[in-house]
Amino acid sequence: YLYLVMEYVDGMDLGKVIEYYALDGELIPHDDVIQVGRSVAKALDYAHRRNVLHLDIKPHNILMGKSGRVLLSDFSVPLKPKQQENTILGTMHYIAPEQIQNNKQVGPLSDLYSLGVVLYEMLTGTVPFDDISPIKVAMQHVNLAPPPPRKINPNLNPATEAVLLKALSKNPNQRYPTGEALINDLEDALAFQLTTPADIRPLPPPPAGIKMSVRRLSQKAMIERVITRMEIFPKITEKDKVSREVLERAINRLQHWHE
Repeated sequence: YLYLVMEYVDGMDLGKVIEYYALDGELIPHDDVIQVGRSVAKALDYAHRRNVLHLDIKPHNILMGKSGRVLLSDFSVPLKPKQQENTILGTMHYIAPEQIQNNKQVGPLSDLYSLGVVLYEMLTGTVPFDDISPIKVAMQHVNLAPPPPRKINPNLNPATEAVLLKALSKNPNQRYPTGEALINDLEDALAFQLTTPADIRPLPPPPAGIKMSVRRLSQKAMIERVITRMEIFPKITEKDKVSREVLERAINRLQHWHE
């Protein structure tokens, strides 16, 4: 007899979590989006460093344990890049364009495209392409630009939209090179989710003693990461005057706090 011994995950898959929030007309909180995305990104980067692809990243293959653990499942048919030629794997709503075209560009960046679709869905409540016909969905991935996330969820800021659209680039070479790079930029973008001056809230009174130092360092580091590491942010702020004003006011508050 042959047996498969697998871990039992007490919880539910991400697809059900998305549906659960949708019942109340809500989206998954941004902190949870980052937690899920980073866990999946780490798993993919680990597999990719070992020349292994997943090729079916989707919410139903992302398991959410009650303990807070996030696990990537369904590595039942992992393929090395050369083994996937002439083989189309994946779920049409999440599949990368090159997987549909079955060309030699299928590789780690294909998995990251699918992760981008999952992140898009968590932040907007819908997948970028949908149709009753799976074939039509597949061709949309190949031929159509994804709808700008802000048209679906106006509460997203331009930087977050830019990260998602980069992750969903048709050309694999224009996507993020690793899952870590994708999630780092998304986390930085969501850190400045305020999009209009009316959204700005005053900082609470800083706690005394050591806690104040920790608060200062974390705020300063967060802003420095956005300014120095996100290449897209200067381009976004030039196009969106409101976002620029929000960022400048946040930095001014931080500088005043440090004085």
